[in-house]
Amino acid sequence: MSFPEADRKPVAIMKSVRQLIRDRNPDIVHAWLPPSMSIPAMWAAWLEGRPCILSYRNRMWFRDMRRVVEYFSAIITCAGVVSNNSVSQNAIQYRRLFLRKIGAVIGNALDLPDAARNSAVRSNNNGRLRLLFVGRITGQKNLLCLISALRDLADDPRWTLTICGQGEGSEIVKSLISSAGMDGRIKLVGYQPDIAATMCDADLLISPSLYEGAPNAVMEAVYLGLPVLLSNIPAHQALFPNADSSCFFNPADPAELGAILTDILARPLRLRDIKVMQEDMNFLRPDEMAMAYKIFYARVLGGGPSASAH
Repeated sequence: MSFPEADRKPVAIMKSVRQLIRDRNPDIVHAWLPPSMSIPAMWAAWLEGRPCILSYRNRMWFRDMRRVVEYFSAIITCAGVVSNNSVSQNAIQYRRLFLRKIGAVIGNALDLPDAARNSAVRSNNNGRLRLLFVGRITGQKNLLCLISALRDLADDPRWTLTICGQGEGSEIVKSLISSAGMDGRIKLVGYQPDIAATMCDADLLISPSLYEGAPNAVMEAVYLGLPVLLSNIPAHQALFPNADSSCFFNPADPAELGAILTDILARPLRLRDIKVMQEDMNFLRPDEMAMAYKIFYARVLGGGPSASAH
């Protein structure tokens, strides 16, 4: 069921979810969408007398009033909280909510065949550097940092950047690229259904995010053998606890990122230095994630043991 009027008609959404609960008769309701959906879903479950779970899908803090409403709604209506990332990076109130309710950490799954492992083939590409960004084009993903860093490298013809994704910031990003005169160097290609193939044609994935939950694109790149350059944030550090510091940069300092890219252009073999080893990556297979959720749901319903997976 889709709710195109999500941000404008929360009461209508709640009524629709209540009707859906009556029609489907679920044992448990799991609200893991944005507040415009999670808030009416939680109250619908509560009004229908069904156990409800709230998901932490990102770093959680009170960045707007909707999050405040979502938080207090969860206190009243939810039986459990499940997070796809380390709870320690959240605001203290969210950490307390996790402990107060039935809580579990269940990471995202990586659904790539074993045959794809290390399938990305790297070369000097005649000294060129094919950069890649994958993700929603929003303020969270901090594309402005990357574009600002590349603006200082605009006179160097050896690099290109492909941006895969969509979002409310697309027009702003396009405007910045045009104003910097980099239209021919930076391509916005939208959503790509076969992102593995796109990654295999790149030399370096850059993730400049200001915060993350479980960054799937980064995990996929590492699995494929694509070097990654990551913002120094808790989610990236938690995903690769043994990675060398050369893999990370300050997301608030485009100059630092620009200096790293300049060094890579001068020394292409530098890519080997920032390649995160797959053995350092924490992820689940789809069947493992499904089992972790099954155990957690049983625990919330009162019929199973505790479950936390990372």
